[in-house]
Amino acid sequence: MVRPSQRRFKEICAEILASNGGIRFVGIADGKSRIIASEFRSGTSPLLSQDESALSFVLSIVKIKSDKALRPKLGNIRCSIALYEKIAIATMPLGTAHFLMVSLDRDIDHESIIFNDIWPVKAKIDNLDIGSAADRKSAPQ
Repeated sequence: MVRPSQRRFKEICAEILASNGGIRFVGIADGKSRIIASEFRSGTSPLLSQDESALSFVLSIVKIKSDKALRPKLGNIRCSIALYEKIAIATMPLGTAHFLMVSLDRDIDHESIIFNDIWPVKAKIDNLDIGSAADRKSAPQ
């Protein structure tokens, strides 16, 4: 399978952002928590600096990666949602080696947006091989 390019990651962000007016920000990070693509809703002012956004990604990804002890009983984490006073942030694995982070307006139906608007786009991406070279070498044939 073909791995998405930087341009494709930007297109994914734009597609998710366009799926619902309640989405403020969409970003994709690699397995090392480096932001590789992001888009803000037009007219939206970032609440965090670039460094704070990077830290937010790291903390969210650590949460997702740290649940290994629970996976045998609960299964893989599909989405982690943090509800703040001003916004909500949903973070989810994207393929085998990336993570999707979406910031949402506060007073909206977050679950509906995640599962009805974001999830269909994410599902298409999960079917692509967007893992790292090391993941592809160790994947079962």
